[in-house]
Parts: sequence; C-alpha cells; structure tokens
Amino acid sequence: MFLLLACTSTPSETSPIPSAYEPEHTIETTTIDITSLETGINDSLIGLFSYNAGPLVESYAEIMSYADSYCPSAYEIDGNAFWYGQCQSEQGMSYDGYLFYNSYENFDIFADGSSWNIATISGSSDMVYPDGSYIHWGGNSYFGTGVNPDGMPIFLSLINGSFLDEQDSSWLQDGLSSSLMMYAVQYSTGSPNLLANGVYLNGSIPLDANYVSGIEFQELAIYSELFNYPCEQEPIGGLSVRTNSSHWIDIYFDVDENWTLTGTCDGCGAAYQDNEFIGEICIDASPLLDWVEAPWSTY
Repeated sequence: MFLLLACTSTPSETSPIPSAYEPEHTIETTTIDITSLETGINDSLIGLFSYNAGPLVESYAEIMSYADSYCPSAYEIDGNAFWYGQCQSEQGMSYDGYLFYNSYENFDIFADGSSWNIATISGSSDMVYPDGSYIHWGGNSYFGTGVNPDGMPIFLSLINGSFLDEQDSSWLQDGLSSSLMMYAVQYSTGSPNLLANGVYLNGSIPLDANYVSGIEFQELAIYSELFNYPCEQEPIGGLSVRTNSSHWIDIYFDVDENWTLTGTCDGCGAAYQDNEFIGEICIDASPLLDWVEAPWSTY
C-alpha cells in the first residue's frame, strides 16, 4: 500500500511547462569604409578599358600559328574558321575542344545601320603551348570598330565567359570570368580639342582593386556635355560594387533616364547596402570620357 501511494501522490509544487526552443540570433553589422570604397571604384574606372576583348584576337592568332594541316581539324571560308578535335600539332601545341572565329568587314552586324569591322570568337576549348603554358577559352567575344549611321566612329568590346592565356601579357595572363560589354561613340565638333565622347557599359567584372572585388554596370551610360548631357561627372543607369568583405553596395546618381539632373552635378550618388542608405559615394568619371582616338587599343 505504501509503494502504491508513493507512486500516485501529487507533488507539492507544479513543474513548469517547457517553452519552445528559440536560438539566439546574432545580427552582424558591417561598417562600410566610404573613403576606401570611393578609392576602389575610381581605381577600377581608371583601368576598366584595359579589360577589352582585343587581347583575345591577338591570342587567337598566336594559338593558331602553332596549328598544322591536320591538327586541329579546321574549316575556313572567306576568313571565317571553325576547328574542333583533340590532338597535338607538329609544333607541340595541344588542342582540345572547338572554336569559331568570324571576321566581318564593313558589315551591318546588328542591323542598325552601322558599319563594322569586327572579329567574333566563341567556343569551348583547352590548349597547352609546347612549353606547358595553359590556355582556356569558354564563351564568346566581340571586338571591333566601325561608323554609326551618322558616320561617326564607334567601338565595341564584349567578353562573355572565362578566358585564360598564361603566355599573354594582358589580363589574359591571370584569367578572367566576366560578362562585360563596352560600347563607345565619338562625335567631332570641328575642333580637335572639342570631342564629344559617349560610353555605354553593361555587365559585371571581377576586380582586384583596393577594397573592391567586383563591379557591375546595369546599362550605365555617360556622355560629354557637348551632347547636351546635363552632367558629365555623373552617369545614368545602375552601378553596384562588391567590397572585399563580399557586401554589395548600390549607387544611384542624379541624372535620370530623360537626361534630367535631379540633384547636384558633383559626381556623388546615394549609396545603399541591403536597401539601407549608408551615405554618399563620389566618383571620378573622367577616365570614361578622356580619350582621343579610341577608348582602348584597337589592335
């Protein structure tokens, strides 16, 4: 009887009902160094035009100088070529994959009334020089010059994919994986000291700049004030940068799509991180417009 009562007796204190487990949340706050970010962006703009597709054209010519009549298997018609296969040429170059090369002269490639001299390269291939240096092509590129319907000079560079040539002295030596289009136009005012330049940028590119590891352009454009553009210190379109700590910063400037200046023409834009305003970032856009014969080497 004692044991039965001991097992069924009611305790003198009621045990608390356990609550649902809630883990502790730690909110990370990151302080953005505005000064370092401005320096990184400006360094990126200074060197941006060097990431053009011209080195790909030169690299292609060098790669094919090691080919022979059997390796790689190639077809060529009117300067346009296609090759494929896995082989080693008599000069010791190894080819593996496929590649298209097309060259156009005085051709309206985009059906907009412009006339282009342009080279296009596309494919997926891996190659090895006789000395063991490695080459990788994976994507497509456009590189050329022309005249627009008004007869004014135009320039185009497009890199879309990943490319590497360890023997090259340009950005190809370290490799690049990007999707970047750069288009430029130049109008003459009749004076060599008064050239009206315009630049359009779209896409992104990884960078190794101070405080900035990547930059993205969302249909960003900037023009000389000789086009009646309201402020050549500030672009229109989107500009985003990734810091070395992997935070994306979005910057909005004071010129809208109607070429209306909505603020002060000072090169400064409102910066946001995760839709939260963090301050103003000022850039020096002059490297995009300060060129005479061409924005980049035309090879």
